[in-house]
Amino acid sequence: MIELKGLTKSFGDLKVLRGVDLKIGRGETVGIIGESGCGKSVLLKMIIGLLKPDSGSVFLDGQDLTKIKYKELVEIRKRFGMVFQGSALFDSLTVEENVGLGLRRHTKLSEGEIRKKIKWCLDHVGLEGVEDKFPAQLSGGMKKRVAFARAIAMDPQYLLYDEPTTGLDPVTARKINQLMGYLNRKLSVTSVIVTHNIIAVSRIADRVAMLHRGVIRFEGSSEELIGTEDPVVRQFVDSSKYGREGYETV
Repeated sequence: MIELKGLTKSFGDLKVLRGVDLKIGRGETVGIIGESGCGKSVLLKMIIGLLKPDSGSVFLDGQDLTKIKYKELVEIRKRFGMVFQGSALFDSLTVEENVGLGLRRHTKLSEGEIRKKIKWCLDHVGLEGVEDKFPAQLSGGMKKRVAFARAIAMDPQYLLYDEPTTGLDPVTARKINQLMGYLNRKLSVTSVIVTHNIIAVSRIADRVAMLHRGVIRFEGSSEELIGTEDPVVRQFVDSSKYGREGYETV
C-alpha cells in the first residue's frame, strides 16, 4: 500500500533523512518511533505530500506521489485522515463544523446526511452532546477525540497519527491509545503512528520501525523491539542514558 524508497530531506545544512526505506502493507498498523527531532513528523508529512523529499520516492498503491501534479495529489489526500500533534482544530469553528469541514467541502452529501455522519464519527470516538461547543471549551483529551472524529469523517483508507498522546495525562493517553486500537480494528484502515511512546506502540502496532540519524535503524514486531540487543535501540527502549553494554550510544 505505502512504500518509501531512499527518502532524503535536508533543511539548510541540517540533514534530517539520509535514505529511508519502508514498506507498509494493506490494513497494517505501523509505529514509527525515535528521539525528538529525528524526522518522524517529516516522514509522516512526506507520506501525505505536505513535504517533498530532496530525493527518493513515496509510492501509494504503486503510484509515485513525488511525480504527480498538485491537482492529482489533492484528490489522493482525500483518501487520508490525519491526526495532528496539537489536534489542529479551528478555534473559530464549533466541533460540528470542525468534523464536517471535509464533508462540506469535498462531498455532495446533503446537510442532513452530513449531520448524520458527524454524529456517527463523534459516537465512534466516545463524544456526544458537544457539537455546538468550541475547542476552547474542551479538555485536551476531548480536543484529541474531535481530531480523531474529523480524521475518519471522509472514510479514509489511511490514518496517520502524529504524536497522538503528546501533552496528555497518563489516564487520558491510555484512553486515546485504546481509541486508536478500536478505530484501526473497526475501520480496517492502514495506519501509521508516529510516537516516542513505547508502551502505546507495543500495544497497537503490528510492526515498529525506529528512525535514528536519518535512517531506519530497526524494523520488526513489538516483541522483537522489546528484546533487541542493538545498543542504540536498547537505549531508547529503556529510556536510559546508557545502552545494555554499559557504554554511551548517542
